[in-house]
Amino acid sequence: MDANFPKIPIRVSGYSVGKWDGDTLVVDTSGFNDDEWILPGRRPHSEALHIIEHYRRRDFDHLEIQYTIDDPKVYAKPWNIDERHRLTPERRAPGVHLQTRMRRI
Repeated sequence: MDANFPKIPIRVSGYSVGKWDGDTLVVDTSGFNDDEWILPGRRPHSEALHIIEHYRRRDFDHLEIQYTIDDPKVYAKPWNIDERHRLTPERRAPGVHLQTRMRRI
């Protein structure tokens, strides 16, 4: 994916483009505005924020998500968040999040 997205209006949730890379869904998002706190822990960000998300089902019961956050106006270097989820019928949050992201692309 190319980080040079077409000229579009800046949105709170950004502009996302996704593609499959083998068994991993890669979602590349930029075009955020800085009106909302969207990063975990209410971390600051600017309109230069760029997030790359990797979603991978390690097996039927496990979902791995890696976020790479890059905002050169706020942070000295890109940083990562790694999440591992055990999927059960009672716990739908990671799957719902993934479906929501997939509908946006």
